[in-house]
Amino acid sequence: MKIFKKKEQGIKVSSNFRGNVRKAISIILLAPESATDKDILELFEQKGIARADSIELLIFLPIAFLRKLFDVLKWHESYLELDHQNNQVEKKFTDSVSFQIVWQETEKYFQHLPISKEVMKIAARSAEFNVINDLLLQNPETKAEDIVLSKLFIVR
Repeated sequence: MKIFKKKEQGIKVSSNFRGNVRKAISIILLAPESATDKDILELFEQKGIARADSIELLIFLPIAFLRKLFDVLKWHESYLELDHQNNQVEKKFTDSVSFQIVWQETEKYFQHLPISKEVMKIAARSAEFNVINDLLLQNPETKAEDIVLSKLFIVR
């Protein structure tokens, strides 16, 4: 059963979430290239970021960086995830408070013309990045703007 929810439900972030976005960017950039998602979560928590914020940052920060990096792609306005009863739910990025804050901070970050290696280090944590990268490597004649991705499925 597919349900469309207009409002983000059940996901609460701390009042310091915006500051945690900036902190998370620094943490990822300083982390070893080999750091897993579990390693990054542990680093976030060691640096004082609450677990709920850490999960939202781990999910949405790479997505935001990738969307900014490949701004020529036609990105879906919504994503899919499972609710507590394991029903597939469609949610809009614009209804996600955490994504909106991450997006705003990502835009600020990009205004300072970041080093591409830094951008790639964060964007490459997204599953979509790997799909795009593989597609472009296997089909060098493909233009990024011609890529059409399926809707993102987020597993929390």
